[in-house]
Amino acid sequence: MSRTSDGKSFFFLFIILGSIFLIFTPLQQEFSNSDSYQSFLGESMVEITSNAVCNDLLIMFKEKIPDIDQYEEFIIKKYIKFPIVRINFDTLAHQQAFLKQHGNEIYLIEQNRILKSLLDDIPEEKPKNSISKINFQDVTGATYLINQLGITGKGTRIGIIDTGVADHTIEFGTRIKGRGVFVNQEFGYSQNVTSVTDNHGHGTHVAGLAAGTTTGMAPEAEIYSAKVIQFGVTGAGGGDGEETTAGLLEAIEYLVNNSVNVINISLGQYHNLPSGLRDEMINYISMMYNIVFSISIGNSGTSYGDRGTLNNPGTALQCIGVTASDVSLNSIANFTSKGPKSDYSMKPDISAPGTNIYGPGLGSGYNTRSGTSMAAPIVGGAAALLIDYLKMMNQTYTAGTVKAALLAGARSLGKPVWEEGSGFLNVTRSWEILNTSTLINDSPDIGYLHPSELPFDPYKVLFNGSSVEFNLTAISSIAMNHSINISESLTEFVHFPEDEYFVNNTCLIPVNFTIPNTTSQQFVIGNIFVGNLTLQVEFEIREPVAQILFDESLNKIVPHGYLTNAFEIQGDSSNTIGMFSKFVQFLSYENNYSVTPHLTGDLSLPKLLAFDVLILANPVSLASDIYMDWLTDPGNDYVTLSSTSRDAISQFVDLGRGLLIFNSLSTHFNRTELNLLLNSFDIQIKTSSTSFIRTSSFTDHSLNFTETIDSFPFRGNYLQKTGTYTQIIAEYSAEPTIVSYQGQTGGRVLVFGTDLIFDNIGLSSHAYGGNTEHNHILAFNSVAWLAQGTYRATTTTSTNIPEFSFVLILLVTLVVLAILATRKGIAQ
Repeated sequence: MSRTSDGKSFFFLFIILGSIFLIFTPLQQEFSNSDSYQSFLGESMVEITSNAVCNDLLIMFKEKIPDIDQYEEFIIKKYIKFPIVRINFDTLAHQQAFLKQHGNEIYLIEQNRILKSLLDDIPEEKPKNSISKINFQDVTGATYLINQLGITGKGTRIGIIDTGVADHTIEFGTRIKGRGVFVNQEFGYSQNVTSVTDNHGHGTHVAGLAAGTTTGMAPEAEIYSAKVIQFGVTGAGGGDGEETTAGLLEAIEYLVNNSVNVINISLGQYHNLPSGLRDEMINYISMMYNIVFSISIGNSGTSYGDRGTLNNPGTALQCIGVTASDVSLNSIANFTSKGPKSDYSMKPDISAPGTNIYGPGLGSGYNTRSGTSMAAPIVGGAAALLIDYLKMMNQTYTAGTVKAALLAGARSLGKPVWEEGSGFLNVTRSWEILNTSTLINDSPDIGYLHPSELPFDPYKVLFNGSSVEFNLTAISSIAMNHSINISESLTEFVHFPEDEYFVNNTCLIPVNFTIPNTTSQQFVIGNIFVGNLTLQVEFEIREPVAQILFDESLNKIVPHGYLTNAFEIQGDSSNTIGMFSKFVQFLSYENNYSVTPHLTGDLSLPKLLAFDVLILANPVSLASDIYMDWLTDPGNDYVTLSSTSRDAISQFVDLGRGLLIFNSLSTHFNRTELNLLLNSFDIQIKTSSTSFIRTSSFTDHSLNFTETIDSFPFRGNYLQKTGTYTQIIAEYSAEPTIVSYQGQTGGRVLVFGTDLIFDNIGLSSHAYGGNTEHNHILAFNSVAWLAQGTYRATTTTSTNIPEFSFVLILLVTLVVLAILATRKGIAQ
């Protein structure tokens, strides 16, 4: 290589690297007591509106159980460890009198229910000599603590709420110190079970991962088993292997009485099925008795971008919600449920090994299992190791101490936070954080903010006039006030209701992002400071093509999912960050349509008039889960569309705006009430529907935006046009599936009898067997027609990606050019 060519090559490299520096420089410039639990409680969650007697109620009070002796004849049990009473009224008059007298003291009410329990594992039984073992003690850092530091969990107690724990000489020896069974009719089960052992194998395997001698994270911890599931026992739902809320209450109380330090729960309900009482009793016990809960978040996931599929009670604020990772792929397992929560807070909390996990089976054997059921006890065992260390050092701790250390010590797998949580478990790093932390009154001073960055998708791009609020999870080892501060670059956009928050164990801090109407397009970078904790903030601001309001107040529980049993019941996730996040991201990132979520309250006309289009996704759906087996009997407790909101929506369209409605099966929403709204637009939803995925075809392309699409996947409700301003756009077997309305004043309405085109799976590579390109075009063009904007013929014409993504692409391109130039010089 000549000196001349060498100089030219490196001069070219210098120019390119200098350009990269200039690109990024301006961006950076633009850019354990009842009092403690009371501080955590929000407003009352009970609505005293029942007009029928509700049998077998569980009532949780804000503080202690008040004097209710006059209702003694109806009381089944007063719990000692919880401010909860179980009661069964004989008449509506007695029920209403009780609620009227004690309504201000009640936090929430729930019926004792039997629901199918989804044991969160996917069994993979193999003979012992053919098992490919994953040494999760090594990959999570436990081996170092056990072998090098002598931290083994000795002196700690782990409670296992499951199918029971069977004897296993090699793995448990004499360390099973207590076993209780709570599967009996007294607690709402269909049969009485007296055997405390495990006849299934799930609980035994779980216990082995938490505390097995050779297969466990904490090989010297003591084990306490609380059996709440017996296969072969059915409940009112008729399903095999169910647990009741009362049974779970009894199990937790039993473990508290035995002074456990950690409780593992590897079971869950249909994803996102809300159960406030289960969450709240876990929150209460964790804070009052300093117990760490490690809970699996469920196996309701797919590889198609599903979100908002968390299982209860892994959603409890104080618990550690655990997702499963595939160690062999250094990734998150496809089957694992995904966050975030519907309140715009983040779960899961952490990930741990959950595929092909080797552990004890019944008898003296072993097997492998996969699932979040396996990941949770690995985290539970890690918690026991940290507690063992804290006890060895004579340091005081809270459940928040252990949770903060585990989350802060995790390492990222490079996956979205709603998949991996804070990252992959690294208990050695968590121990190092404890070991080097400052002590305040003999307690480590550590904390963690979850997620570590805001906002998250689909709100990394915000628009002038838009607003979205997240709930930041703050975890602290010590209960104290934390002041809120923000970088100067964020003062115009980021807002907090308070300047200071009392953080005790785990709490939520609302963070509001509001973009003024006159803001110039820019990329914003800054930090939020909660005490001495730092949260990174990055987002882009754009000028919107149209303003969209996406309502989340009128939908709760719908059947949904990908080829799953009864579609996997979906609760509280028909929203912009859950099952429709890809739709929102495509509207905003690719097409500059600003989407603002509406979470609570009436849809008033003044609020609506700030927007061009209103989206109602699965409106007036089921509101509660108080039924036994609602796969076959969904009940009739629906979200209500107020007359105020109904009138405002009608006026909104009359004033020339657009309305998009899509829904799920008519068995899970109030068809009569929705038709009251649709009357204004000469459209009705018929009683007939299909629960199978079909292919619906377009019969009319006169609206233009469908002209490049022949068909789409359909599962849902058939429609009916009732006036001259309506038009049938698509059909299946001569039944209308899409109907449009164009009013005399310019207002437009589109009603889809299905939501499959708009959800994350419909916009994924699977597309319910359809064409993802066509689904994208149809979803966007529907909104564009309502906003009276420009249609798309393909999804590949737009280069309107977030600015920071464009900069990354440019950076990579320049580096490649530099390398090529250097190589060319060498070749010469």
